[in-house]
Amino acid sequence: MKRPILFDLVVLTVAASALAIQANQKLVINGKSVEGKTIVSNGQTYVPVSALKAGGAVVTSKDGTLTITIAAPGGANQLGALEGGLNEWLFNGIWRFRVLAVNPLEGDRPGWKVDVELRNGTTADNMALDGTGFQSVQLVMEDQNIISAPYNITEFNRPVGQGSTIKESLIYFDDEGNGRKPIKMIVRITPDDPTKAFLKRMGAVYSVPDPSFRINLVPKESGK
Repeated sequence: MKRPILFDLVVLTVAASALAIQANQKLVINGKSVEGKTIVSNGQTYVPVSALKAGGAVVTSKDGTLTITIAAPGGANQLGALEGGLNEWLFNGIWRFRVLAVNPLEGDRPGWKVDVELRNGTTADNMALDGTGFQSVQLVMEDQNIISAPYNITEFNRPVGQGSTIKESLIYFDDEGNGRKPIKMIVRITPDDPTKAFLKRMGAVYSVPDPSFRINLVPKESGK
């Protein structure tokens, strides 16, 4: 007796589904942890488009072609840095960094207080940003102007022991800002060759091509 065609279709569907296995791997794209699960099918690993978008990729679909671009767009404040949001740890192989909160300064002088946390992620003692390629920690304002340095930069740059943390409130005065708000913090880290050689001797190596940090200071709206 012949089997019903419907039965054959069901068998084929089940067999095809068995080839796709959810790998349950954690996704980190451009140094940023994103939501989503990988799928392994016939030895190939597939990543959801939604995860690529969350990791900073620009994804477009037109005329039967899916175009994916993973690159920082041009602009005065753009760089290929690790990107994240408030209360999100970023790690470049040596330093762990996050922004905890952003608040207006109290008192008569206008400005902003940015609470940050910096952690030595290596096995080396007494590591300081200043000796690892640190250039600046800038505040980008909503009008795209930049406050180039906090008032208390020295404390932020002091040595940190193995696995130890600096918690600091960086103070940025903004006397001519007329109430403008900060939208990003950029920690620029650009080690030269002698610095890289020194770090290698210390057993510390940056795990990404550009170890800078770029933090979005605007909280995400609920449900988005």
